[in-house]
Amino acid sequence: MKVVKIGTGNVESVLCAIIPRTSHEIIQVISRNDENARKLASKYNARSGTLLDKEFEDADIYIVALTDSGLESIEK
Repeated sequence: MKVVKIGTGNVESVLCAIIPRTSHEIIQVISRNDENARKLASKYNARSGTLLDKEFEDADIYIVALTDSGLESIEK
């Protein structure tokens, strides 16, 4: 299963460490902060992006773990 992870905080970091141990693949990491997205994505050979991107990668599942203020930023 292809996975896009949205968020780079503590919860996302733990999930990113677990997912590759399964048959699933992280294909993209999205964050409000481009640098955080790039760092985490590089660990999993995935693409990175920001919440302002118009489109995310085509995936089977999108996992969102953002703070309340992070959710507000994608509503705009």
